[in-house]
Amino acid sequence: MTDSQVVRLVLNGEIDAYEEIIRRYQKRIFILAYRFVWNKEEAEDIAQEVFMKSYKNLKHFDQSREFYPWLHKVAINTVFTCLKQRSGRKNEIEFIEEMHGDEKYSPEKAVEQRKESEQVASALNSLPPRYQIVLALREIEGLNYSEIAEQADCSIGTVMSRLNRGRKKLWEKLKRRTS
Repeated sequence: MTDSQVVRLVLNGEIDAYEEIIRRYQKRIFILAYRFVWNKEEAEDIAQEVFMKSYKNLKHFDQSREFYPWLHKVAINTVFTCLKQRSGRKNEIEFIEEMHGDEKYSPEKAVEQRKESEQVASALNSLPPRYQIVLALREIEGLNYSEIAEQADCSIGTVMSRLNRGRKKLWEKLKRRTS
């Protein structure tokens, strides 16, 4: 069954059909949120909120379009709201690292890599949300400028400007932390 068919079922009153949407996209939405907030519990809360918002606003979904891009936009907007609310607040950083028994990793190297990852994540999280969002969409999600502009609801020129400024601010913060 396609996403469009599931959406039609839900809109026609078969509420339980929405569980299929959750099953299909729960992991992707959690990972998306986690990449922004670096906290498992907060990412789970955001994912749950995304599915509640998307269900509540499903009647506004344009069924002539693909479903996941719309859900992704709901997720980005929810993450952006979360980042704005916690802006200025120090956040705990959690990382899930699995080495899968790879012999090229030593405990010392793993500790060093974790420390570097924490420094980058901490520096990224300390940036204003407008820079966090575009940097994460570009560098983590791999979106192009027009996709970022659509997700962030701004022009391509604004995306380019925010990426440039965000990268400079991130670089400055990392230089200060390693000096």
